[in-house]
This record gives sequence, C-alpha cells and structure tokens, in this order.
Amino acid sequence: MTLHSGESGAGKTESTKKVIQYLAAIATDVHYRIILSPENNQTSRGRLGLLERQILQANPILEAFGNAQTQRNNNSSRFGKFVRIMFSPDGSIAGASIDWYLLEKSRVVYRNESERSFHVFYQLLSGGSDDLKGESHNIPKRIASSNKLLFLDELLLKGGLADYGFLNKSRREIDGVNDKEEWYTLHVKGFLRTASIALLLDSERSRNSRLRF
Repeated sequence: MTLHSGESGAGKTESTKKVIQYLAAIATDVHYRIILSPENNQTSRGRLGLLERQILQANPILEAFGNAQTQRNNNSSRFGKFVRIMFSPDGSIAGASIDWYLLEKSRVVYRNESERSFHVFYQLLSGGSDDLKGESHNIPKRIASSNKLLFLDELLLKGGLADYGFLNKSRREIDGVNDKEEWYTLHVKGFLRTASIALLLDSERSRNSRLRF
C-alpha cells in the first residue's frame, strides 16, 4: 500500500497518477511477456488492455468533478480518494475500485477571488455548446458533428461564465489550460455515456461513492 499525503501543491495528485500508470504498465508487461514473442516491440502504453485503460482514464473524470485551482495549485484535489487495484496470481490486473469522499462542496458557492470552482463547470460552459464544430482546438470534426454536444441546451444553460453568480465572482481561467479541450478529453474518455451520468447521479445518494472496474 502507498500513502500520498502532504500540504496543497506537494504533488499528491500527480504522484498518485504516476504510481497507477506504473502499476498498469508492469502488470501489462507481466501478462504480455507470456503471450508475445520476443520480436514484438510494442511499448507498454500500446499494449494496455481494456481494464488498464479504464483505470487510467478514470483520472480525468475524477479531476474534472473534484479538482480546482487554488492559490497554491492549479489542479488541487478537493476530495480524498482510496484506490484499490486487485492482481491475479500471474501478476496481471484483475480489477480495481476507487472510493472518493469528503468533497469540498462549499467551493461550489464560495471561494477566494483568486481561485476557481471545480474544473467541470468551466469545461462545460466552454465546450458543451452546439457551436463546437471541430474547426479549432484540435477537436476532430467527426466527434463534434456526430454528437453536437448539446449539453448546454439540455441543461437550460444559455449564458457564459460571466452570467452565473457562483462562477463570475472569482477567477475564470487557468494560464496554459484550455477548458474547451479539457471538455473534449472528458468526451473521449466516455463521460458522456449514459452509464457515467447514472453513476454521478447515484453518487448523490450516499456520502461515500465508489467507481468499480
């Protein structure tokens, strides 16, 4: 078991991601060492199976809904999380679960003027509109045109960041971060699927929530 602790900005979020990436990589190497010939020169990233990819792809979703910019950190986790990764006897990953708890809900309605609320609000208002045609921000046209991302209309959100009191009284942008591209990343990772939305709704019914693979 590894424990990542420290003050804000110490690197807990990034070090946790690196450990998960490492475990996924070595577990994949163990599995493929048995079934692949020595001539196969695929990288570990290229050989990741579905389960390993799901574990890694959970991070952008959790960060969007649970991370925010603070005075000391542009991507500060405002919740705790406990990650379990189960291994089979041959060393490959057999399953995983992520528990999250103690979300800083007060940040939604109030925060320091130099900080932001949770990333997802800015990503949604920047990239969730029907004017996203894939002409810029490196967003493939087939993604934008096939789904049209009509989330703002469906949620009855007609304005921008400046129109919402819970967002316009503090910082709205992070230097070097494109919220529209980040929304596209969520779209690719599968957040927009019905199952993921159902998961988020279900999490409201309990204080502690769990994501299983």
